[in-house]
Amino acid sequence: MPPADSPSADLAADLDAAFEGMVRTFQDRLYSFAHRLCGNREDAEEVAQDAFVRAYRALKTYPAERIRALSLQAWLYRITLNVARNRWRGKRVRLVSLENGGADGEVRAQGVRRRHRSVSFHEPQPR
Repeated sequence: MPPADSPSADLAADLDAAFEGMVRTFQDRLYSFAHRLCGNREDAEEVAQDAFVRAYRALKTYPAERIRALSLQAWLYRITLNVARNRWRGKRVRLVSLENGGADGEVRAQGVRRRHRSVSFHEPQPR
């Protein structure tokens, strides 16, 4: 169990008052983690922000004892990883023609007409 003066204990005592401090404590770490997962600044900002929103919503439903028992940093990293994974699953590749203004979903390269086969993203493995 975390010590009585830990961020988890503060959150358990008064979630609304302590949440901003928790965000300030972890925002740079979660952003850096999200950036490593996503590979770009914009997605990393959205993932980190969504992770904090999900954490807040979850904490609102937890009893104080469960919040006190949290390993807060590990829990926040897990939420961030899950948010990033959900974003990857939701992204679909859109095939666009290089000819005809992008209308037919085909690619013409050096006069040879080829159809794209399915393209997929591979989820990077966390370090």
